[in-house]
Amino acid sequence: MGKANAFRQFYTQTRQRRDLEAALKTYQLAIQLAEKMRRSYQSAGAKLFFTENYYAVYEQAIQTAQELYQLTQKPDYQNLIFDFYEKSRAASLSDIVRDTDLKPKTINAALLAQEKGLYQQITGLQAAIKRSDSTTAVKVKAQLVDKEIELDRLTKRFERDFPAYYQLKYDTKTASATTIQQQLLSPDAALIQYFLTSTQLYILVLTREHSKVVVQPIDSTFRQTVSKFRELLSLNPGSKVYDGNAYSSTLYSKLIAPVLPFISTKKRLIIVRDAELNYLPFEVLAAKPNDYLLKRYAISYAYSVGLLMNLSSPKSSNNRLSIAPFAGNISQKATFRGAPLVPLPASEEEVKQIGGDVYLEKEATKKRFLEQYREHGIIHFATHALTDDKDPMRSFVAFYPDGQEYRLFTNELYDLDLKEAQLVVLSACETGAGRLQRGEGVMSLARAFAYAGAQSVATTLWNANDEATAYISTHFHEYINDGLSLDEALQRAKLDFLKSDLGRRYDHPYYWANMVLIGRTDPISVGTSWWWFVVGGLILVLGVGGLLKYRGTTQKSQLR
Repeated sequence: MGKANAFRQFYTQTRQRRDLEAALKTYQLAIQLAEKMRRSYQSAGAKLFFTENYYAVYEQAIQTAQELYQLTQKPDYQNLIFDFYEKSRAASLSDIVRDTDLKPKTINAALLAQEKGLYQQITGLQAAIKRSDSTTAVKVKAQLVDKEIELDRLTKRFERDFPAYYQLKYDTKTASATTIQQQLLSPDAALIQYFLTSTQLYILVLTREHSKVVVQPIDSTFRQTVSKFRELLSLNPGSKVYDGNAYSSTLYSKLIAPVLPFISTKKRLIIVRDAELNYLPFEVLAAKPNDYLLKRYAISYAYSVGLLMNLSSPKSSNNRLSIAPFAGNISQKATFRGAPLVPLPASEEEVKQIGGDVYLEKEATKKRFLEQYREHGIIHFATHALTDDKDPMRSFVAFYPDGQEYRLFTNELYDLDLKEAQLVVLSACETGAGRLQRGEGVMSLARAFAYAGAQSVATTLWNANDEATAYISTHFHEYINDGLSLDEALQRAKLDFLKSDLGRRYDHPYYWANMVLIGRTDPISVGTSWWWFVVGGLILVLGVGGLLKYRGTTQKSQLR
């Protein structure tokens, strides 16, 4: 970094392009070295710490490549910007997901079973420390260190004894812009990626036809606008009229208007956000009141493009697991933010309409979920959840409080095997919220499910209204059954809500804009089997013309 910065200083004095080119080459070497160093770390925490400390090299490299592009107009420099950007996105998460895919292909099953056992023991000891008194905690911490050392030795053995694994693990190549255009983007889709510095907003847009980097000047007021708009969206408005049009229009002019010439004919957007933009649902941006992006585009989000392209496709399965622990009254003592867990009356009808293996109230336990989740391609939670901004490992999804530990914490989620899960729906409070980690995104429950291998996660950015979320969730699943891509299914569900009586009653983006889709958008094959025809025949015999959706409008709305 010091050497590269010195070359940049020379350039300010000499204005010789060769000095700027030397700086860029030095940044490239720094990034190559940093990539190999990060991948050598074993724990997710170490990777995150390291990434945070060398993140500035990406900012400098992107700025230098952009300056050289402006001087030369050579597309190679814009290609380098795409490469630097992709390397800076969710690197730690990508490492874990990629590693999970590589190991079964290159390492024998017995050693992988040993590794899995160590991870489970470490998770158990971490949980035990939180439950123990100070004296016991010291002993448990010593046991934890022993297990972590044992895991580290095993990982080093993987690299030493399995050269194919070593070679693939440290392969730092990223997909080129051309590869992304050809393999990821359909003719009706555009990829928009954002990168924020203190003074500039970089917008990288890719379609089948175009590859472009647009640079917008920004100052502190831009970030203030993002923060104020997020606060306005995420606070329950009660009876207040929506007054976010000015914020929405301002952000639209910065984030969308500059790339409109490239996306105006598209129907689907894949968005990779940066910094504070990770908290923003782009669906609610509008050039003029009520003209939401939602009405023009099916929008999905990604932690990184490389992660999207590297995810291995699981077996297509529409087999659902639907969980609603708080559909009725809760007699046991359990708390949520220090208050008793409240019932979610709309969640019962929600999961019944979604179908599959449905578990309500005392049947919806953590134990049952852990026993059954591997057998399902779609997992739907209609429950409470808590995000802990200070300690992301203390965030959890809540199950029925049956006297056992009813919370599924983030570190436990990391140990799940969700490679066969095509979609996880977190119909609960703020499951996409959490502490912001530069380059990695938000350290949320949604990220933990992606870490465990889920292909796609539908998650919430702030507190979920019980009725509105149930309506959108059930329509989302109906459109999935119709064979729509996941992004279009969620778009249609939200548009249905806006047109409904419920949407007119809850006329504010707070109620519909909080649920977003992260990950792959491929349609999920429903498939057919003989029992569907039996059920259909019975329905006809009984003279039932259709299934009417009923939502209790008199029930009090609750927060999840």
